[in-house]
Amino acid sequence: MGPALAGLALACVAAAAEPPAAEQDPLAAQATAFGKLFLEGSYDAVRERMDSAMQGAVTRERAAQIREELLAGRTVERIGEAWLEAATEEHRRYRVPVHFDRGALDLRVVFDTAARVAGFFYVPHVEPAAARPATKQEPAPEFLGHWEGSIAVPGAALTVAVDLSHSGGYWSGTADIPMQGAKGLPLSGIRIAGADVEFSLADIPGDPTFEGTLSEGRISGTFTQAGARFAFELGREEKPAPARPQEPHPPFPYEQDEVAYSSGPVTLAGTLTYPSRGRPFPAVILISGSGAQDRNEELLGHKPFLVLADHLTRAGIAVLRVDDRGVGGSGGSVSQSTSDDFASDVLAGVAFLKTRSEIDARRIGLIGHSEGGIIAPLVASRSEDVAFIVMLAGTGVPGDEVLRRQTALISRASGADEEQTRTILADLDKALALIKADADEKAIRDQLRRLVAAQLGEGLAEAQLEQSVDQAMLQMGSAWFRFFVRYDPRTALRAVRVPVLVLNGGLDLQVDPEQNIPEIRKALEEAGNKEYTVTVLPGLNHLFQESKTGSPLEYYGIEETIDPAALDAVRQWILARVGARPAEGQGGH
Repeated sequence: MGPALAGLALACVAAAAEPPAAEQDPLAAQATAFGKLFLEGSYDAVRERMDSAMQGAVTRERAAQIREELLAGRTVERIGEAWLEAATEEHRRYRVPVHFDRGALDLRVVFDTAARVAGFFYVPHVEPAAARPATKQEPAPEFLGHWEGSIAVPGAALTVAVDLSHSGGYWSGTADIPMQGAKGLPLSGIRIAGADVEFSLADIPGDPTFEGTLSEGRISGTFTQAGARFAFELGREEKPAPARPQEPHPPFPYEQDEVAYSSGPVTLAGTLTYPSRGRPFPAVILISGSGAQDRNEELLGHKPFLVLADHLTRAGIAVLRVDDRGVGGSGGSVSQSTSDDFASDVLAGVAFLKTRSEIDARRIGLIGHSEGGIIAPLVASRSEDVAFIVMLAGTGVPGDEVLRRQTALISRASGADEEQTRTILADLDKALALIKADADEKAIRDQLRRLVAAQLGEGLAEAQLEQSVDQAMLQMGSAWFRFFVRYDPRTALRAVRVPVLVLNGGLDLQVDPEQNIPEIRKALEEAGNKEYTVTVLPGLNHLFQESKTGSPLEYYGIEETIDPAALDAVRQWILARVGARPAEGQGGH
């Protein structure tokens, strides 16, 4: 989970014409005023200050949702003065510090050349001194443009791409770290002196900073984060992104409709694919994992749900895949929703499919991946319209237990020693216990401080530590997280009477099959459900890719999106229960 975003998700945005000195900068005052108006709920005044794109994106309803996320039951104690973070020819980007009775955040306000607000979102608080505000510097043409290379972290070479630009006397830039799904990360504190360069990744815990020297067309030096130091090197050559040979492309040998329907006050948008002949068809709804996911469950260059939907539709099965709340064409907010809300969305999807003449209402099933594997049984326990469910890396124990095992496995895979891992787990246990008990937020924050220090190292500067704790509070204090760590999926599994396929990868470090499958099996047995199948596919990770270690750092570099063995297992199991056959001339692949 990353920091919550509001408004438009902008990569590197900053300013237009040459800005005046900070104390004379009229846009800084406008940024502060905009933040105050927004927090007061003065929507009409806020809207007047936005450009047309922002006015269309931030409706009155959406603005109210963002304001609710920002306040989260807290009281604003003080709004600080805005300061210039970055500048380009097209934009000027400011940070407005907001201090609450519990913690602090920064509002990012982005102005275009006409001094209209072109972007607005919020990020963990950081002091100007730590972030190093934008300052005027002379151009250095040899540093301009695109750079690619890697950071030599333990167990892997972390690919990184950096783009540097200079305008109006200011340097700005962005960085991509594909292996971590990070794209367009804004740079801060860019300093160039002779052959030396320094810059940091904004809003990332541990103040990740590059310090290097340009020599013979390459920048090499030291990358530092939370006191840890690693070598890095950047060059001009561009490395092609890994191929995605399984991703299907039109024309497709089946029908495809863009659809929308309501789930209470929320409008959901998605894609329904179905064979051209042979209606009515059995159908499935794909349910994504945690976080803000689009209808393809796109992550790290992969589109697992697009691949799965294509595979099943070619086999004669209709597939509905939908943008999560607040993503793509769907309304609502992910950060203010829980797995229970997402279950309501799936129930709305089932009701929608029943209105379609192409669909056999008696043969509608659910396929949930990761968190979706929690939601599918929950929906099946509430509706008689669900004919079967498929749990792809679904869980069988409460969320706090899943997180604890996940943290241990990934920490070890990342090179943490046993003593450090034990310390992290002990602090995590205490933090989760406090959250589950609805403890005082100060107690939770103090414990998260200890957890962050254990994870990132004791050498973390105080400002960096506070920034990391603010970010952790945003994530672990959310409605979604509080529901997740308390929820026991076994309760719903004990009420599931329809056929169930439980499919896991043997190298899954995020949802450990050894922890979860026995409990899933036991709960289904307690339900008296004898029609279930449990399959563990050796060598596959959480995404069902063939993997060496199962580490999330491998996800991006693997060309395979979903191993054919997993695709075939799902298709064959469904067809054996719904009796569907591929429409003429289509067949599976």
